[in-house]
Amino acid sequence: MISKSDLVYEDLKNSIQSGKYAIGTNLPNEIVFSKQLGISRKTLRVALSQLETENLIVRYKHRGTFVHKKSYKDKSAIVVIPRASYVDKSRFHSWFVAQYVLEGVFGHAREDGMSMGLQYLHPDEYSLNESVEILLKVNAGGYIFPSLGGYAGIIKELTSRGRCAVVRHWQALDFAHTLIPKEREATYSAVKYLINSGRRKIAFFGSPMEENVNFVERYLGYRHAMEDADMPIVPEFHRICCGYSEEAHSAAVKMLAEGVRPDAIFCGTDLRAFGIMQALREAKIQIPEDIALVGFDNLPECEKMVPALSSIDTKLCHSGELMCDIIKETIDCPGSGFIRRMLDCDFIKRDSC
Repeated sequence: MISKSDLVYEDLKNSIQSGKYAIGTNLPNEIVFSKQLGISRKTLRVALSQLETENLIVRYKHRGTFVHKKSYKDKSAIVVIPRASYVDKSRFHSWFVAQYVLEGVFGHAREDGMSMGLQYLHPDEYSLNESVEILLKVNAGGYIFPSLGGYAGIIKELTSRGRCAVVRHWQALDFAHTLIPKEREATYSAVKYLINSGRRKIAFFGSPMEENVNFVERYLGYRHAMEDADMPIVPEFHRICCGYSEEAHSAAVKMLAEGVRPDAIFCGTDLRAFGIMQALREAKIQIPEDIALVGFDNLPECEKMVPALSSIDTKLCHSGELMCDIIKETIDCPGSGFIRRMLDCDFIKRDSC
């Protein structure tokens, strides 16, 4: 039979894990607490002892009982990226994805005592089995992938062997835990803002869809906002360019030379927006008076641009924190199935629109 102390223990545990009793909360003394809960002090002591055993509370002599932050000091996780260049601003246009996810993961892990590592592993340099063995040698509690890239086969093999893998991806995966940034919704909000501001000829600058699946979500957000406003999708306003500022600059120059003149541009990345801003300045086109601009990624440079660039904040650092939390959750509740977490992305309005 379930004892009353077990019921009290479960109730207090749920209160702690739900945040009702926040970390660091000083719980009432036993006399007051037992009266509040309507139980005997003996029953309360048994329940508190169970919570203390699980490190959910800590009791200090002459100070009281406090909600304790769970420690994962005997646990570890590995962040997997292809090469060191993927966090090198001068060598890779999307360096910030891995960089900021790493910052979020490592900072959050340290708070709970979890040890973290970084593994460089390019999926094209080794066979599938060799890649998996490289990762298994580390014997980590979980593996974090800031993006799916070419890792699908490796991740499937890891999870088939009972290992935890967490991936930041634009849609839920059926072979790994997934953190899903809501890029389509954020793009929709930004384009809707442009439309509500009176813009009627809105261009979209992005990558070829088959090369960057994330841009499918961004383009669909753009397209749905246009369609909901009964505005035509003009082919001349959809411009393909690579991820560097120079390519976006060239694409914008070419568009203007062709006589195509939008009144707003949604840029698939901030780097594209920086290049487009330069092209518009060279053409003596005023931002936002003549053409409004919105970027994507919310890089620190956005606020330093003139005018300050509006953008979509994908919360990369917070992504790292949430992916770390997913690993902790799988440690606490093994065998509970693949976890999916949605992450809101915010439209940050600045002077460029």
